[in-house]
Amino acid sequence: MMTFGKLAALACAGGLVTAPVSAETLIVAHGFQPAHVNFTDGIVPWMTCVTEATKGELEFEHFPSGQISGHRDSISSLQSGVAQVSGVVPGYETSKMPLNNMAALPGMGVTAVELNANYRAMLANGSALQKEWEELGVRPFLVISTPAYQLMTTGAPLDTIEKMSGVKIRVSAGPQSLAMQQLGGIPVEIGTPDMYVAMQRGTVEGTVLSLTSSVAYNLDELIKSSSTNGALASGQTVYSIAEKTFQGLTETQQTAVVDCGLKTSEAIAERLDTLQQEVIADYAAQGIVMYDFPPEVLAQIDSRLAAVAEAFIVDLEGRGLPAREAYTQYRAMIDN
Repeated sequence: MMTFGKLAALACAGGLVTAPVSAETLIVAHGFQPAHVNFTDGIVPWMTCVTEATKGELEFEHFPSGQISGHRDSISSLQSGVAQVSGVVPGYETSKMPLNNMAALPGMGVTAVELNANYRAMLANGSALQKEWEELGVRPFLVISTPAYQLMTTGAPLDTIEKMSGVKIRVSAGPQSLAMQQLGGIPVEIGTPDMYVAMQRGTVEGTVLSLTSSVAYNLDELIKSSSTNGALASGQTVYSIAEKTFQGLTETQQTAVVDCGLKTSEAIAERLDTLQQEVIADYAAQGIVMYDFPPEVLAQIDSRLAAVAEAFIVDLEGRGLPAREAYTQYRAMIDN
């Protein structure tokens, strides 16, 4: 059986690991590329931590880049047993976990550290967000929240509301679409793997995304400008384990999964906030216009985005989900 070290080396090289699975080997599958920070600073350190904490009792077969399971089928892969661990992106699983997209709403935080801490708390306090995971038979253990999303474009800065009007902007779904509508832009829902080509071909003129994530998709090759102080939304990835798999682990192994998840979550949040500043400096050095929204424009943006949460709540309440109660609980935690 291959050790984790060999597995990680193959994964980073883009190779597909085919070692036989034993009772102590868990299949890890997700849609992130080896260059993505969620890969390098998220799931790989977590696997290393768990293997060391269990003294090799748990090993992993790692399938990145959507080799057997991507962003849009992460939960189904856990439920079917295709994978025992997967990176769930709530923005791509809106039909299965609509309430958890609340974490991505504008105004839920700015830095990765605060966004991470807030969302982790909601997944551990008996909230409706936590129950959504439980009903799916999936246990979250590693939360990764990006710093607040910025507006990156292939043209001149969109540094006023007027300039955003009618511009086609790539979004993933949910809160991002609502945000761009409120700002007058035209949201176009396109998955991140297809984002580069869409911008290259002019299908869209920009994207709403974290600067820290833009590096993995080589967006510096396309963009001419980017905001730096907006808070247009955020993105969450939650590495999770099938509950039936978790219950089959020993107590020591369960503790390693959870404790290593918390340790990794806190470390990557700090890394992402530092990385954002590094990306801003690097992009500016490349000649990309990195700009702050002026205070009066930022106030206009924040005012318009305040309506996004209400629209989100009304939509989910209309489907019989306790969105207002959950949002009130979330806001109370943030404000305190």
